[in-house]
Amino acid sequence: MAAAKTDEKINGLQKAAILMIALGPEKSASIFKHLKEDEVEELTLEIANTRSITPQVKESVVNEFYQVCLAQQYIAEGGINYAKELLEKSFGSEKAMDVIGKLTASLQVKPFEFVRKVMDRTSPDVIKEVEKVLESKLSSLVNQDYTIIGGVDAVVEILNTVDRGTEKHIMETLEIEEPELADEIRKKMFVFEDILLLDDRAIQRVLRDVDNSDLAIALKGSNEEVQNAIFNNLSKRLAVMIKEDMEFMGPVRMKDVEEAQQKIVNIIRKLEDAAEIVISRGGGDEIIV
Repeated sequence: MAAAKTDEKINGLQKAAILMIALGPEKSASIFKHLKEDEVEELTLEIANTRSITPQVKESVVNEFYQVCLAQQYIAEGGINYAKELLEKSFGSEKAMDVIGKLTASLQVKPFEFVRKVMDRTSPDVIKEVEKVLESKLSSLVNQDYTIIGGVDAVVEILNTVDRGTEKHIMETLEIEEPELADEIRKKMFVFEDILLLDDRAIQRVLRDVDNSDLAIALKGSNEEVQNAIFNNLSKRLAVMIKEDMEFMGPVRMKDVEEAQQKIVNIIRKLEDAAEIVISRGGGDEIIV
C-alpha cells in the first residue's frame, strides 16, 4: 500500500488492516479469534502488504472505527434515533448521518466489515474495553508525525500472540498460497519448540517465570528433545514433580496444550524484549537481542 494513498481510496479490507496494526498485536490477536478462517487469511495478507501510511490516514481510520463502535452501542441501547441524537452531540449532524448511513446501508460493502462481525458477537464489556483502547490511541495521535508500519513484522507480532491453533492454520494456508511470504514470516517467528534456540542460562531464566502447571501441560504435547531441554534445566526434585504431574493428569486436550505453550512463548518474548535473554535465530552468527 503506497504511503501517499488517501483515505477515500482505501477499501474496507485495507482499513481493517490499518486498524489491526494501530491496535497492536495483543488486541488484534483477540479480534482474530472471532473471525472466520477466510477473513483471517485475507486480513493477514493485507497486513503483510501494508507498508506505510500517512499519520492523517491512520488517524482518520481509527477515528472512523471509533465512531462506528459508538454508533453500534447507541443503536443497541436505544435504536437509530437515540444513536443519531448522541452522535450529533459528539460529532455534529453531518458526521452523525454519515456514520449512521454506513451502519444502515445494506447494499454496499461496509468499512471494518471484519471487525463489525466481531462486535455483533461480542459482549458490551468487551466493546467498552475496545473503546478505551481506541480513545487512548486517538489521544496519542495528536500532534505526532510518524508513519504506520505493517508488513511481515506486524504479521509476526500478531501470530506470536494468537493461539497456536489459529497460528498453525494461517501458516499452513500461507505455505500453500503464498510460500515465499510464509517462509519470510516463519523465519521471524518464535514457537514453543524454538525453546531449543535458547541456551541453558536463558531457559533457566524463562522457567523462573513459568507456572509449574502450565509447564506440565505444555510439555505434555512437546517432543522428547524439547522435554529434555527443559528437564535438564530444572532441579532434580522439580523435574521429578513435573514428570509425575504429566503422568497423573492423563490425556490433555490439544487446545489446553497450545494455550499453555503460548503462555510460555509470551514470557519468552517479553524477556527478549527486555533484553534479559538472547534468542539465536537462523543459525550461524545471527543473534537478535
